[in-house]
Amino acid sequence: MRFLAVLYYTLSSLASFMIFILFQNEVPRLTQVSGNSLAERLLRFTRKMDNPYNGFPSIHVLACSMTILAVQSSTLPDACKVFIWVSLLMIIAATLTTKQHVVLDLAGGSFMAILGWCLTMNLNVAL
Repeated sequence: MRFLAVLYYTLSSLASFMIFILFQNEVPRLTQVSGNSLAERLLRFTRKMDNPYNGFPSIHVLACSMTILAVQSSTLPDACKVFIWVSLLMIIAATLTTKQHVVLDLAGGSFMAILGWCLTMNLNVAL
C-alpha cells in the first residue's frame, strides 16, 4: 500500500511539474498588504517567500485533493474523515482568499489529483 501512495504522489506531482515547465504562468496579485497586525505581517511574509509563479495547477489543492481521495477510501471513522475534509477545504479556501491562486488553478490541482488516482489504481490492477 505504501508503494501505491508513493506512486500516486509521484505521478501526480510529475504531471504537475511538467505543466510548470511547459506552460509557465504568473498569478496576478493586485492588492498590496498594508498594516501591522499579525495576520497582515504573516501574509506579507508568505507573499515574500512564495513567488507568484507556476500557479497552475495548484500544488496546495493537489495535495489536499490527494489526501481527500485517500481518506475517502480508508477505514478511518467518519468523524475523522469529516474533520480532515473540513481542514483541507479550509486550506483550499485560504489559497483563494490570500490571492495565491485563482479558481482555475484549484480546478487544475483537483484534476491532477484525480488523474494521478486513476492512473495509480489502473497500475495497481495491472501489477
